[in-house]
Order: sequence, then structure tokens, then C-alpha cells
Amino acid sequence: MNIIDLGCGDGKKAVLFINHLKGKVKLRYCPIDISGYMVEKAVEKIRKLNVGEVVEFQWNISDFENLENVSQILRMGNYKNNLFLLLGNTLGNFEINELLYSIKSSMKDGDSLLIGNGLDNRHHDEIVKSYSTKEIEDWLSQILTQIGLERNEIDFSVRFNHSRVELFFILKKDKKISFQDKHIYFSKGDQILVSVSYKYDEHDFKRFMKIYFDDVRVFTSKDKSYSLAICKK
Repeated sequence: MNIIDLGCGDGKKAVLFINHLKGKVKLRYCPIDISGYMVEKAVEKIRKLNVGEVVEFQWNISDFENLENVSQILRMGNYKNNLFLLLGNTLGNFEINELLYSIKSSMKDGDSLLIGNGLDNRHHDEIVKSYSTKEIEDWLSQILTQIGLERNEIDFSVRFNHSRVELFFILKKDKKISFQDKHIYFSKGDQILVSVSYKYDEHDFKRFMKIYFDDVRVFTSKDKSYSLAICKK
């Protein structure tokens, strides 16, 4: 079985499931993440488990745009089935319909998808407050300072809009940014959206799973804060 770890981070989320499968099935691990640094950490961590092969190739570092190609290549040889892992609230970082459609299109009969995702039953103002921190502001501001804006030229803000948290910066003054012979003009009050995080309650989470998969089993924690979904085509 190929374990395709989507948004692998440092690999620690996959360790629990790999240890459970250890000795029961021949495994090959393929971490995928937009961060090359995290892919390296995941490869290092899983190799220490000594449970099977670890795949390193050009598509390890991506945001899943080549998922269908990856799953088809990995299926060649002795590893016919794929287990996709989508853990650690990675689902909330993407538009859910696009991501689930992409994963389903990459699956064949016998493949499975395991999703681990936090459930949010808080009020919107509580959710917004949890993102309105100096740490998040400092982290995201680097996106704009690296393209030429100064930190004192932007204000950070967070809002809840259409089932997602939107994190954005507001221009405090008119600004022109130049690169080579190109120019972008910003006006005071313009908003630059830099990050989104989608939030789902238990009902919505189950509903989306059943839209894309005929065989779905959902396990929810007692406090209704987290769900695991096992999905098959």
C-alpha cells in the first residue's frame, strides 16, 4: 500500500497510522507538502520507523496540483492501492469542493482517504479572536514586506465570511510597487487577502464527505471537536 501524506508537515501525524499498519501490509510512504523543509523532516522521521520504502521525487514539493499523476505512478509495480492521508486540519486550508474532487479523481477502486479535521462549534466572534494574534500578524506580514510594502504601511485584520476565516491587510497609504519594468498601484484602504481557513461543523463536514464519496464512515470525538472520516469511492 502507498501512503500518500497530503500536507505531511514533519510526518508526525502519519506515524500513528503507519505504526498501526506495521507488519500487516507492505508500505511505501510518499509525503507531499508545499514546504520542501517539511518534506525533508517527514522523510527523516518515517525512515527511522523502518517500515518500508520512502518515496522522494519531484512532486513531493507541491500543493497537490499533480496528485493524479503521483497516484498513478505510485500504483505501478507491487503497490496497487493508495491510502491518502489528509490530517491536521489541512482540509480547511483549501476550497473543499476543489480539493475533494481532485483527490477523488486520483483514486481507484480499493483506495481509501482518511481525513482528520477539527470541528468548530464556536461563535464567529470567538473564531475571529483566536486568529487575531500578534504571532499570526507577524507571520503573515512577511508575505507583504517581501514584495516591497513596509510594515508601518499596513494594518492587520480578521473577519469571518461565508464559512471561512479571512486574514487580510489594509493599506494605510497609497503605494507603488515596482519589479523590473512592471508596476502595481495600491490605494489607501485597499485590502490584500493573504490567508483563508475554512471552518465546518459536524453536519457540514459529513455532508461534504457524502457528496463526493459513496462509502463514508465518520468518527467524532465525544466533545464534538474533531472528526476522522474514512472515505472510499
